[in-house]
Formats: sequence, C-alpha cells, structure tokens
Amino acid sequence: WGHIPSGDRVTSTSIDGRGSLTITGVVPDDSGAYTCEAINNKGSIFAVPDAIIIVRRQSGICKPPRYNSDAKSEAECIRCFCFGQTEQCFSSGLYNTKVISCISSRSIFRAKYIATCFAIAKGDLFPVEEGFITFIPSTREFSVQDFQQVLRGDSYYWKLPKQYLGNRITSYGGDLTYRVYYDVQGFRSGDLTSDPDVIISGNGITLYHRSRQQARPDSQFTVDIPLTESSWDRSETSRRGDTLISEYASREDLMMVLENVTSILIRATYDTRQTSTRISNVLLSSTTQQERGFGKAVRVEDCSCPTGYTGLSCEQCAAGFYRVNRGRYLGECVPCNCNGHSNDCDPLSGVCRNCRDYTTGPYCDLCLEGYAGNPRRGTPNDCQACPCPLTVKSNQFSSTCVLDNDGLITCTNCPDGYEGRQCERCAEGFEGNPRVVGDRCVQVDVTERCDPRGSLSPTPNPLTGTCTCRANVQGQLCDQCKAQSYYLSSDYPYGCLACFCMGVTEFCTSTLQNRAQIGVSFNNDRMGVTLSDMLQRTTIRDGFTINSNDRELVYRGFQNQPKEIYYWSLPSRFLGDKVSAYGGYLRFTLRYRPGIDNSPISIEQPIVEIKGNDIDLIYKTDRQVPANSQEPFQISLFEQNWFRMDGQPATREFLLMALADLDAILIRASYTEETDEVALSDVTLDVAENRQTGQDRAWAVEECACPRGYKGLSCEDCDTGYTRTGSGLYLGLCGRCQCNGHSNECDPESGVCRNCQHNTEGDSCERCQAGYYGDASRGTINDCQKCPCPLTEYPNQFSPTCILDTDGQVTCTACPPGHTGRRCESCVQGFEGNPLQPGDSCRKSTIQCDCDPRGTIPNAQCDANTRQCLCRTNVQGLRCGSCKAGHFFLDRSNKEGCLACNCMGITNQCTSSSYYRDVITPTFPNDGSHNFGLTNRRLSRMIKDGFTVDGSRNQITFNNFASVQRERESLFIQVPPRFRGDKVTSYGGRLKFTLEYNTAADSGQKYMDVDLEIISNNQRIYLLLNPSPNPQETNTYDILLREESFRMLDGSTPSRGSFLAMLAKIDGMLIRATHHSMMDSITLRDLSMEIAVPGPNGRRRAPEVESCTCPEGYTGLSCQECAAGYLRVQDSGSAIGRCVRCNCNGHATSCDPNSGKCLNCRDNTEGDRCERCIDGYYGDPTAGTPNDCRRCACPLTVDSNQFSPTCRLDPGFEVICDRCRVGYTGRDCGECAPGYVGNPREVGGSCQREEGKLFSFEGHWFHRADNIFYNWIFLS
Repeated sequence: WGHIPSGDRVTSTSIDGRGSLTITGVVPDDSGAYTCEAINNKGSIFAVPDAIIIVRRQSGICKPPRYNSDAKSEAECIRCFCFGQTEQCFSSGLYNTKVISCISSRSIFRAKYIATCFAIAKGDLFPVEEGFITFIPSTREFSVQDFQQVLRGDSYYWKLPKQYLGNRITSYGGDLTYRVYYDVQGFRSGDLTSDPDVIISGNGITLYHRSRQQARPDSQFTVDIPLTESSWDRSETSRRGDTLISEYASREDLMMVLENVTSILIRATYDTRQTSTRISNVLLSSTTQQERGFGKAVRVEDCSCPTGYTGLSCEQCAAGFYRVNRGRYLGECVPCNCNGHSNDCDPLSGVCRNCRDYTTGPYCDLCLEGYAGNPRRGTPNDCQACPCPLTVKSNQFSSTCVLDNDGLITCTNCPDGYEGRQCERCAEGFEGNPRVVGDRCVQVDVTERCDPRGSLSPTPNPLTGTCTCRANVQGQLCDQCKAQSYYLSSDYPYGCLACFCMGVTEFCTSTLQNRAQIGVSFNNDRMGVTLSDMLQRTTIRDGFTINSNDRELVYRGFQNQPKEIYYWSLPSRFLGDKVSAYGGYLRFTLRYRPGIDNSPISIEQPIVEIKGNDIDLIYKTDRQVPANSQEPFQISLFEQNWFRMDGQPATREFLLMALADLDAILIRASYTEETDEVALSDVTLDVAENRQTGQDRAWAVEECACPRGYKGLSCEDCDTGYTRTGSGLYLGLCGRCQCNGHSNECDPESGVCRNCQHNTEGDSCERCQAGYYGDASRGTINDCQKCPCPLTEYPNQFSPTCILDTDGQVTCTACPPGHTGRRCESCVQGFEGNPLQPGDSCRKSTIQCDCDPRGTIPNAQCDANTRQCLCRTNVQGLRCGSCKAGHFFLDRSNKEGCLACNCMGITNQCTSSSYYRDVITPTFPNDGSHNFGLTNRRLSRMIKDGFTVDGSRNQITFNNFASVQRERESLFIQVPPRFRGDKVTSYGGRLKFTLEYNTAADSGQKYMDVDLEIISNNQRIYLLLNPSPNPQETNTYDILLREESFRMLDGSTPSRGSFLAMLAKIDGMLIRATHHSMMDSITLRDLSMEIAVPGPNGRRRAPEVESCTCPEGYTGLSCQECAAGYLRVQDSGSAIGRCVRCNCNGHATSCDPNSGKCLNCRDNTEGDRCERCIDGYYGDPTAGTPNDCRRCACPLTVDSNQFSPTCRLDPGFEVICDRCRVGYTGRDCGECAPGYVGNPREVGGSCQREEGKLFSFEGHWFHRADNIFYNWIFLS
C-alpha cells in the first residue's frame, strides 16, 4: 500500500484490460503490497490477492558494522560511519552518476603569499576581476591569458560553483576529475609551485589533495582524485614521507566535509613563469536512483538511522526534530519543542512551524488573538476562544483576553455597560444577562432601595435606577450571593466571598463550625517558641527567661548572636492545616528594650510573615511599635492586608493555600539596630471548631462540597486512599493511591504507600520483599512468592534475595560461597554437595582436579561432582585437554586455548603440523652481488646500485642517498625473493634484523612513516618499530609473525584469516630506509625469518602452523595451493579464490595453476586447452576422447605415403589434405600432378617427374573461409 515508486524506472501499462507494473533497479524501499484496481464508468474494484514484494539487501561478505556489497575479501569492507548514530549500514541501492556544470565566471581566487611558501589561508581568498576570465566555446574551457601580467605574484585557484557544493555524502567512494592546461613564457620553465592541487572545505574542516603526478606545460593533464580518506591530508604543507600517519585525513574528516561542502578550490598556478591557465571537464561523482552506466554506488553507505535521524548517513534531522550543538560530529537531533501543537520545526533553529490548536510563537507557546490559555500544557484544548462571557459571536463582548495570574481568563476590552472579569455582568445603570445567548446589557430605571451589604450604594443610581452590586453579589436589590460565592457581608469589598475550594469544586457555604482560639501561655517554659532570622538560617532555642507576672517569654542575649532582624517563630500547634483561621485574627503582645544604637529599623520590614505550600506572605503596618511598653496587635487574616514577597497584593487563593499547610508563623521581635531585650506574650490564633464554643459562627470560613478523593473545609487534603498526583492547579489534584493492589493507604501528600500487604514493599508496593520474587505490579495476592534458592524453606534457601529476570525465570542474587546457578542449585568448582537435597549444601571439596593447564581457565576449579574442568572457549574434554572441532594447537599462550583452523576458508578440519622451525637468511656471495633493492611504497622505483655488502657480518649498507632521496617520498629496502612468495609456514615464527642509520648533516629533520610493510594481492599491512630508530644508534628487532603484531592501513588489526592469506602470497616485504630528510646511509644486519620444514632438524616444533585436511583440488598446509590438475579462480567466499579442474578437454591432467594453460597435452592435441589436433592429425579434440585426433590419410596413414603434413575435415566430414607436396594433387594428395607419374596410393609408391616432359609446377591453395580452390601453373 502507499504510492508506487517514482521515476522513469517505473512503468505502468494497460492493454485490453490487463494491467502491468514494471519496476527496474528495485531497492528495499520498493517492498510492500501492490494492488491492481479496475475502473470503469460503473465504479471500481480491487484485484484479489495483492502482489507482495519483498526486497532484501545482499550485503555479501561484509557484515555490520562494515559494508561493501562488492567486496571480494574482508579487507575491502568499509566501516559504517553514520555520523556516530548507528553501526548498522549497507551499501546504498543507488547508482553512480556525475555532477556536470560549467564553472562560474567568478571562479578564480587568489591566495596571499605567506612566509616562505604559497598557502591557502582562511580569510585570505578574494575573487579576481571578472574580465580576466574568458570562456572558449569550442573546447568548453575557462581560460586566463597573460597570467603573469594580470595576476601577479600569488597562487591562484579555480573555485567551483554552488552546483558542486552542499551535501555531497553520495560522492564518497567516487572521484573528482578535471582537465587542466598551462603554458610558460619562452622555452624554459620557472620554479614549479608546491601548492595543493585541490582544497575542499566544509563543517569547519579543510582537506588537501596533492597529485602524485605533476602537470607539464603545453599539454592537457587530466586529474582523477578518489573521494576516499586515503587521498586527502589535514595539513596543507607537503609531507616528507609517503604515509605520515598523523597527517592523513580520517574517514570522519572526509564525511564531515562532504556533509556540507562550502568550497572546492582547484589549483590554477603551477609554474612561476606561467603565462596562461585553462580548466575544463570538471566532473564530481554523485548518485541517482536510475542506472546511468557508471555502476552501483556500493561505497556510499545507507544507514539504519535511529528515531530522529534521516539521510543516507543519518546526517539530517528527521521531520519533527532539530539539531542541538552537543555530542559528536554534527550534534544531536532532539524532538521539536512545540508544546504538542506542531510536529514540524526548523531543523537548525528549532523554531516551530505550522502551529495548530490556535497557537502561535516560536515554540507554539502563545495563543492567537481572540484565544487564551496555557499552550505549554500540551493539549489540543490549551487555547480557548475568549469567553466574554460566551464564545458565540452575539455574546462575545470582548475580542481579546488573557490567562491571568490566578489561572483564570480575564477579558481585556469590555464595552461600556459591561464589567466583570469576563464582561459577564452589567455595569451600574445597566441590566440584562450577558451570559444568556442573545441577551445584553441595557440601561434600566430601578427605584427600590439597595441592600447595603451587597450594594456599593444604599440607593439606586438616580440616572439608571439600578442598584450597583458588589462583584460577588446579584439580585435586583444586591441582596444575594452569586453562584459559587457565600456569606453576604458589608465587611468584604466584593460583598460575598468567592468559593475557592482549592479549585476542585465551585460549591460551598459558610461553615457551621464556631470560632475558637489556640494559644500559648508562658508559665514555666518557652512552649516551643524560638527566635530566628526571616530566612530561619539562625535559630535561638536557649537563653530564654519567663516573666511569670506578665506571662512573658523574654530574651536578653543578642550581644552573643549575629546581627540580624529577629522574629518570634511560633510552635507546631499554630502550624499545619489552618484554613479555619481565614477571616479570624492572629493576636499577640510585644515588648522590647533598645540597645546602645537605638536607631529604628525601616518600617518596610514586615511585622508578620507566614509560610506554607511554598508561599510566603507578609503583613505590613505603618504603626510604630514603642519601646519599653507592652504593645498588643490584632492581625486580620483577610487577604486585603497581606502581600507577596515581590510586593504584589496577596489573593484569597494564595492566603488559603498558605493556611492549608503552614510551615512557619514569624512575628517580628527587633525594631532597633541594637536590642537588649525582647518579650512576647498573649499569643492566640482564631480557628473554627465543630463544637459549641460560646463564640460566633465562623461565617468567613468556607465549607466546600468536596468531590470524591478530597476532604477538609476547603478540600485542602486528599481523602484516605488518595494522594497528590502532581497535576492540576493550586495544591494539585488527588488521585487514588498507586499501590498495585497491595494497600489501600498512602501518604496523602507524597503518595508513598503504607501497610503493603502480600509480601510486597516499596513506595508503591511495587517490589517483592527480600526473600520473595515476582512481579508485584500485576496486582494479585500471589504476585510475590518465596525465593526457590533452590528450595523455599530453611535450611535449603541459600539466597535471602532473588529477582524475576528478564526471561521470566527466577534468579537468586546472593548465593553464598561455593554455590552457583540461577537458583544456587549447583556447586562451583572446588566444592561438593547437593543443594537440592534437604539438609545438604555445598562444602569445600577435598578432591584434586586433574585439569590440563593449557586449556583450563586460570585459577578455576573443576566441578566437584562431575570432575569437569572449566575449559577455555575453543577447548573441550573433561580435563580440557583437546581442541574443539575446527581448532588446533592447544597451548597456554592462546587466549582461547586453541587456534581456529583457517585453511583459507576451504575447510575447517586441521591439526598442528609435524613441521619443525628453520631459518632463512640472505646470501652474500664473495663477488658482492645481492638480491636487495631500494624502492618506494608504490614499487615504481627500483634501485639496485649504491649497496655495499659485508658477508662476514651478514650486513648490507646503502650509502648513495644524495642521488636518490626525494623530498616527498619514503624509500624502503625490498628484501630478497626468498623472503617472499608462500610463507604460511612462517606463521608464529620470528622476523629478526638489526638497523643502523646515519644522517648527512645536522640540518633536516626526522619524520614518521611505517617502518615495515608486507604487500600481498594489493593489500598492505604495516608495523611501527619500537623503539623507533634514531641516528647513530643500533637497534635489533624481533617481530612475532602473528596478526596481533600488525595493523591495517585503517589502524585495525588484521584477522587471522586475512593475515594467513597475505603470508600465502607475499609480493613484497619493505623495511623503511629513509628515517630522516637528510639520510647518509642505512645498514641492515642479521636479517632472518623463521619458516617451518617437514622432518626433524634439531630445532623446535612448529605446532602453531596448521595442517589442513584439504578437499580435492587443494594442497598445501593451509590449502593455499591448487593441486595438480586444478587452477585458481576468484571467489568472494575465499581469501585467495577457489580451485577448479583444468579445462583440457580430457587430453591433459595438469595445467598452470594461475593461468589455466594446459601442460603436456596427450592424444595428438595441442593448444592452451588441448583444443587443436597437432599437424598430421585431424578431428575435434573438444569431444574429450582419446581418439579425437586421427592421423591424416594423405593418401595413406603410413609415413612413406603421407604427402601432406596437415589435413582437416570439411563440412561434409570428408578429410581434405591441405598442404600436398610438389607433384601431388587431389583431395587426399592421392593423384600425381601433371608432369609427374607414379601411384601414391600404393605403399611405398610416390609421384616422380616424367622424363622428357616440359617442366611444370602446379599447386593449389584451399581457403578455409569459403572452401574455394585456387590453381596455379608455372612453365619453363
């Protein structure tokens, strides 16, 4: 289902009602169900069944985290990059193509001259004048003429236009090609410049490429640069060695650049006497979904990106995600922060796009005009149309509104005649009900007298005749509380108090409880009262005295305390839930005696502060507190007199939330800069109690109709079985206790469950108690069962704890020493017993294990019951004394005990060879000859002269560097041929040699390169010598010939298989000769290499050399050779190919194992495949029988009567003798030519020239192509 693939690789046809869909070049994205739909003027129907297409990737021999579907060996696999987001990738299903574009006219830039070389420096590039560049249509070249006249003294580059820039991930593994031309002044070149040929930049990284070939003047020069990391450097200066490893660009470097290519510069200056430069045919590899004749883009990776990432290499953020600058490479993709109102945002800035649900703003965090709410809640209904007071057009009297600080909507543009938070009531002099659809406020005339408790005036407005009610009052006479309000009283500015009820209900009345007081009386002690600063960082609990006459609490020790403004802190009886104090009073009496500095403290300091539910409210008064006298205070607990800490007036909601859970009541004690004495007395707080107290009813205290789950006068507490959920306004909502069915009780604030049942524990009764296991979240009484470790009862419950593991089985987690197994049911090695038998356990074993130390894990004990030793990975047997199938060479030195059979991937059956170690060394004849050479890494130079041989010291010295050393090229000593070829028997042996070199002068510098390199089948491995050679030092090296000693060019360790494949055919072994830019000489001494030979020779065995049981067609210890009668062909499944029978048409049993050319053809045949009969024979050798070629009868088969050396079969299967000797003629040379007589058909007979006849010569020639005879006669 879904859309069919797009592009010209998909065609759809319908002929006579039969529809066909053709897809070429299928890719995994084409997988799916395809359905044919028949349509006519009566409707349409779907064909049944669907066609299901499944496209699977064929990754070949490369497995994640490597890829390359065309790889013929593991060495050709490429490591997944994927910008670090995944290690799962494959070769892309795309095809190679080329980016072809004319170069823009503004495309040549100048690089300023810096220090002693031409260099491209960031910020130093600027374009030359446009008129200097011309376009040549006939050759499609861009050209700059009079180079030295118009562009003086600097190095210049062509800059490619934008078509070549941007995301070029798909160019990886391809190439950049171009053609350049330049000429020089006169017939003599100047100095060649040493600038990089190409400079490519992107993502803050610049890479440089230097071509190994040098362009020449007056000739076209084509440059082809592979877009792989090995062709690029991070340094713009030229390297001294061929492989200065630290300067190579890494795959990460190149992929980062290709992700966002910002510039490509191509060298335009080659010579200081250059007079012109031209460029053309600039091609950059890219990809397409259709075949274009360039093959598949197998080196371009296609990554399996995690959520949030997309692109072939996960280089882009997916829809709904944007980039943040953290993590490796390009950063991380995180979900768009649009508060749930959009799934789309700018992938770089994160600014949201296409906001829904009437939202706007960079994060969809604002409501559109005409809507209000809190978009950050993340629900579709966050922004609601302005209810002013209704949302229908006829009753929406304000077009704008805001979500106010109390969480409710306030309309901001009510018209004349309307008032209220939502324009919901008529102003003085107007009547009507804006809350009724179609109704509105109109002026009225009311002559009745108004209720003074609820009206702002005792009489109606003389102009309108209506009573002007207070905010929470309604009725013709303003004598009724509005819905959701209570207690009509002239004491309140709004007439009635609004039901608050912590926002969980709108229904309340005045409580039926009566006023009462709580207080403290200081008779004997301080009654829990302390002194502290406002922030309660300093608390005074000692040093108080009691004035029993006035029942005062007195403190006189301020000289020993930090200088602060101190407050009396009331004890716990005044704290906690005190919503019943609303509308009452806090009463107390103060007294203080100033100190020496009696300067008054600012009256801005509050006299009382209360704290509760993270709300701090303060009470200020302009009243002065006189010194040295008792001053009583009565603080009203109505919101009108309280303020928040930011100076804003407190609301009823804030005051009630603070009173719902008071943490502190602080009463100011200090009023001067220095104070000698303070005193507190007569402290009381009005509350309400459900009893007859003899006092008034607490009318101001609301009693709410709480919904289920809430309790308290203002629904301020969660009921039993409920707890705060963390959501909702004010104090939050109450939800059922989440105890997984194991308790009905929890802390009403924290939600922590109490009295967990059924063997459970935890804040949510979510886990089993120690000694029990199971899934307590299932919610049944049997969730937690006793731990079976291995039995459930003492004394065979050996672990006090266990868990239900991820596989659904019990795992005991604290087995005592000696016990093992998931349930402590077995004894570890070195212990014996049966933990499954009641009363039994694992005890220290007295049995001695007879384990083979070569195959046993060190320090491990055998099983006390079975005597089984603990074997290494590739070892088996009771004593760990034998290798597993497919392995050999049991030895302590092997981490896994035995080596895996390699056998070149042909078989996995092998044993240790019976060979013995031997040593090969170079030969140094007395005549000074040798088989060494000096070469570069490409093996393109071979220097034989300049060596000095000292056979007595087994050394060879090269001392002619002055004539051969080049600045940018390392040279290596190529070892003699006897060290090359098939050297699989050297595996595990040693390569030894001694090096010593001298420099020509104190100048120059030492540089880094690979020190030893082995080359095989175009693959290379290298080694860095340790210690690194230094001038005038002698260092001897002993190298173990195993894979762990070497590195691949990407820095990884070769596998055992790839290392043996290289030993099977060593094409070159190079030892670095140039370690310094000014070499004088190097000496190689005592070169030796261990091999293995059959039969005892007095040396040690070579058990690490495998001896494979090779199948038919293979031979050699590692099956590395083709047997006689077989030849080698390439095969991606084998490191060195596979061997197949020689194709000799049955006439030979052997052939060249590499070329396949047949050797020793039999049955009178010849040719590379024994496909021809030898001269004198005819037939069809490809039939494959011994009698394919028969002797020519020309006219007889005996030697005396065979007068033509060759013959053949014509299309009619008749023998034609095609080279009759002079004097013979006819199809089988059985006739005498004119002028000759005799009988050739008679044994011993022949044709002789007839005496006395005119001499003549007659011959014929048979043309094989058209079967035409030509005759000629010579007469004399």
